[in-house]
Amino acid sequence: MPGANPIVITRNEQGKGRIRAVSFMALGSYRVQCGINDRNLVERIQTYFPNPVVGDLYYELVLTNYKDFGNGLMFPTTFHQHHDLDDDLEGEGVNVSGGHNSFGLTVASVQPNPAGAAPTVPDAARTATIPPVRVESTKVADGFWYVGGGTHASMAVEFRDFVTVIEAPLNEDRSLAVIAEVKKLIPNKPIRYLVSTHHHWDHLGGVRGVRGAGRRDHRAPGRQSRLLCGGADGEAVGAEARSAGARAARRSRRGLHVREGRSEITC
Repeated sequence: MPGANPIVITRNEQGKGRIRAVSFMALGSYRVQCGINDRNLVERIQTYFPNPVVGDLYYELVLTNYKDFGNGLMFPTTFHQHHDLDDDLEGEGVNVSGGHNSFGLTVASVQPNPAGAAPTVPDAARTATIPPVRVESTKVADGFWYVGGGTHASMAVEFRDFVTVIEAPLNEDRSLAVIAEVKKLIPNKPIRYLVSTHHHWDHLGGVRGVRGAGRRDHRAPGRQSRLLCGGADGEAVGAEARSAGARAARRSRRGLHVREGRSEITC
């Protein structure tokens, strides 16, 4: 494999004994590491993929319960995959990094391919492309729009001097498309606030893109949009608004408010 730059090291691992770690570059971007035990069986495959929330996200596939399916064909009957690191090596229920299970498979039978067989990639898979982000907006009430068109949606709320966006899901591409749609719906007003309803990753992936929208707007030089609500504990993250004529984004016993004139959002 051109550019694979393979590296092999041998080391002791907790509870596993002597392991050979073979790593190589895949697709020119991803370092993949395979853990091979003293029976020459692959026990673990590890790599990192880009993630819009955490940056480099750790992936691990664990292969166990190998079985001889005939003529020395050893194949794992249990596949287990999880995302991010699992710090709970001692099984005490404390996982600081937040790794979680994402895939499990149990194999009942295995048949070897005929000699010389090569799988044919279907045309639909071989020529597949990533479709462009689709954004469709619906006016729900005066000054309020539902911005959907995909698996997740945002909302835009118009205030006198600025716009507040509720939810920045998935990734930056989605946020850029939402921002463009909001600019069409509410021209000449900066996106000053972002409200994130909760901490799940699919609702946080586009936060960075929206937070920079105010800074890119010619009406708000040097200013970023503020993240007002969100966080793993549901606590408000924002502070006091400083837009002209607005006294918004304040805390109270009921939560956090964005208010200007007759328009108000309560978190």
